[in-house]
Amino acid sequence: MSKRLKVGVFLGYKIAYNLDKWRKDYLNDEANDTAPYGYDRVNGKDVNVEYISFNKFERKILFNKYLQYVYLYFIKLPIKLLEYDVIWTHYDKDGLYIAKLKSIPVVGKIFPKQISCFVWLIDNSREFDNTKKRRVSYLLRKIDKIIFHSPTEKVKFMEIFNCDEKKLQYVPFGINIEAYSPDKKDIVPAGIKDNLSGFILSVGTDIHRDMDLFKKITEVLPNYKFILATANPKYLQEKYNKNTIVLKANLQEIRWLYKKCRCVIIPLKYNEHVSGCTTILEAGAMHKSVIVSDVPGIREYLLENKTGLIVPVGDIDAMKESIIALINNPSLADELGENAFNYIRDKFTTDNWAKAHLELSREILKI
Repeated sequence: MSKRLKVGVFLGYKIAYNLDKWRKDYLNDEANDTAPYGYDRVNGKDVNVEYISFNKFERKILFNKYLQYVYLYFIKLPIKLLEYDVIWTHYDKDGLYIAKLKSIPVVGKIFPKQISCFVWLIDNSREFDNTKKRRVSYLLRKIDKIIFHSPTEKVKFMEIFNCDEKKLQYVPFGINIEAYSPDKKDIVPAGIKDNLSGFILSVGTDIHRDMDLFKKITEVLPNYKFILATANPKYLQEKYNKNTIVLKANLQEIRWLYKKCRCVIIPLKYNEHVSGCTTILEAGAMHKSVIVSDVPGIREYLLENKTGLIVPVGDIDAMKESIIALINNPSLADELGENAFNYIRDKFTTDNWAKAHLELSREILKI
């Protein structure tokens, strides 16, 4: 009988501390997957995927955040690593931290194989000096497989960090499509009237959302209604045109917003990590058409003029014309939305995301 593969998933302090709450929220239809990013979807009789997290006793006795951080990164994580055949990470800092542990002479050799996703590293590297680039390059060599969301990043990893091409792997990002079904429960966001409809929706939190372009769009289309849903404190506090509502929405509220909107716009600044792909997938799962800025990798997630519309980065006229085209032609918007759903439903899922990590694990472990 073959050995059961043991996989650890480490997603940093915040998720480690709140994982139990996430799982309860999922059961109550308040979280979008079984666990963050759905890595545990490949659990089975021959695979055990465990998220590294605090238990009730640890949360009780570690009474402040400083102690919790020290305990997690310097005690619990190094010890837990010894239990696994392979460790998976999603955030840049966690992948690099485990790579540091693996670089410790002698001790590092007993730690498991490592598969790490990198989202921000290529974009952030523009601010790195040569010393930091060399240091990061050294740590990346300790990682067995480097995952990224945009296929265009592969060359960048080789050029900037001298990564071995064999270690680099593009894996399409995915969501739990079922969590964004139009048939699922939705609720009206606080402060919104139940009969509000026909608005243009923008969803996004990260720093590569082009908020200046978004504001200009609302100004040149004063007779249209806009809603911005974001969890970014900076975006929530900014001033917007009077035809714009800005709010923070939970899962059930975001479903209501997708369902009621006419289309979704994703204005982006130039970036390498395909910012906006999550919103494209969520909108597609809700059968909604999307207009998005043409950043590297975006055409993997959206087929131009078939599942959505693509406009040049920073081009206000193109964004304006695309919005008017969809508003004036509802049948086109509906067609793009249906095409988007059919395009993403089988390819861009957390099931596929987790299976790809499992296949890569078996590859590096030769099992």
